[in-house]
Amino acid sequence: MFERGRDCCPAPLRKAMELDLQTVDAILSGESTYLTLHQHSNLPWLDLSDFRSCTDTALDRLVSDIGPLEYFWLGIEDLPLGHALKLRRLKTGLLALPNLIGLDDDAAYALGGWEFGGKPIRTLHIGSPLSVKAARGIVGKAPPKDMCDSPLHLSLPSLSPMVADCLRQHTHELSVGIRDDELTPEVAEILAKHDGYELQIWLPRRISEAAQLALSGNPSKRVSIQKDGTLIYVVDCSWWSSSYEEQKPPLDINQLGRYLDGHGIPRPDGERFVLDIFLARRLMDDGLLPTLDRAAQLDLSVFSDITPEALDYLKGFECGSVRLGIRLLDAHSAKLLSGWSTRYMSFHDGTEFAPFALNEFRGFAGNLYLGRIAGLDQKSAEVLATLGGEVSFSVSSLGIGVADALSKHRGRLSVEGLELADAAALTKLVCHRGDRLTVMLDFEPDQACLRAITSNPDKRVFRFKGEVYESLNSRWAAMICSLEACDDFVRSYGMTEADIVSVDTLMEGPGTDVSSITITEN
Repeated sequence: MFERGRDCCPAPLRKAMELDLQTVDAILSGESTYLTLHQHSNLPWLDLSDFRSCTDTALDRLVSDIGPLEYFWLGIEDLPLGHALKLRRLKTGLLALPNLIGLDDDAAYALGGWEFGGKPIRTLHIGSPLSVKAARGIVGKAPPKDMCDSPLHLSLPSLSPMVADCLRQHTHELSVGIRDDELTPEVAEILAKHDGYELQIWLPRRISEAAQLALSGNPSKRVSIQKDGTLIYVVDCSWWSSSYEEQKPPLDINQLGRYLDGHGIPRPDGERFVLDIFLARRLMDDGLLPTLDRAAQLDLSVFSDITPEALDYLKGFECGSVRLGIRLLDAHSAKLLSGWSTRYMSFHDGTEFAPFALNEFRGFAGNLYLGRIAGLDQKSAEVLATLGGEVSFSVSSLGIGVADALSKHRGRLSVEGLELADAAALTKLVCHRGDRLTVMLDFEPDQACLRAITSNPDKRVFRFKGEVYESLNSRWAAMICSLEACDDFVRSYGMTEADIVSVDTLMEGPGTDVSSITITEN
């Protein structure tokens, strides 16, 4: 939140601009580039961060006539009380003052005195330290029990214990950037008592161990230290989620190559890296693989092969998700992977599954994304149908026996990339017992296939449009939902009645009776 203020050029390097009536009139008439509309915002943005001062009449005209804004930046260096009171008349989602030389007590109280329900997010970059009174003023009064405050973001040169004690009483999200000083243990202990649910602290250099210890002293808070110790989150335990965990970038070929060269480990021929147990242990010890916990993603997609010993070693950890780049998965490795404790396991699109490999996933407890399967036999389909989580894969063709086996799956199922599937197989597939089935075809279905897709009276069928399926190289895509899941799907995807495949018009010809289909496939 503070980058904007830091990026602004100091006064000697640019001509100071004053906001005057002529400029305001141009803004109000729509003849200025300062007022812009953005695709994902219903209200305009007004960026006046280039202006270092403004006249009383210009600011008065602006706040009186501009109308509601999404974001408003004003680059003035001095904020007298009169200006602060005028700004309080604005209706804006965010007020940013990125170039303040200082903030006096009266102006601070004015900026903290917005009525609850209309108070914007306030982002202030202040050149001099706050006084205790100004800190108390900018925080303002505590909101009534049936209302909440709004986020407050401050960038300050330093932070004293008394000012910290005022700021920590803010009851919403609080972000404090300390530009020039370190975070002392005394200030850290005070900030750890923040009354809101989330506190961000930005520092110019790594936080000390003593300050870390002080921040961790509140048992109702959790602390996350990121960006080499310069960004700290202090969050209510009840509010904590994996989004507060620092996500390491995936291990790529170049990074792995440098690691092998630096440690005198021979590189393989070409770029087909193999992960054995010795390399797995070294990478884990040296921090190149993420610390494995329920929130972490273990990205092993750089490895074309992983030895059974390495798979067995990594099985002992828990992680949120696993990405695998294995090019050939045999039955023994599949059995080891089926014992991993992870919510999501995904394979490379180029993974080839050896005979009986998919059969070994029986009992896997997570969600399984298999990529492109060269051919799916009925026995493997029966095993996949026993899994309780989501199953997703791409396959070129689907026979009746495989479709019938998959229909018995009770979780969420996604079948993509179909180039060949007749009406009989699709009729079996849409009897899927789970609450949601996704079907993506690489051919335009004829009337018989469309009647088959809409043949289950217990399901609603939504036709995907536009980039949702075009990005997956599918020509036709549908989500087939149970009646119970239909409303949730409409809310999640913004679908309408127009997106529902009309059963009435498609069923003009004779329908397909699923009970009359004979399974001849072994």
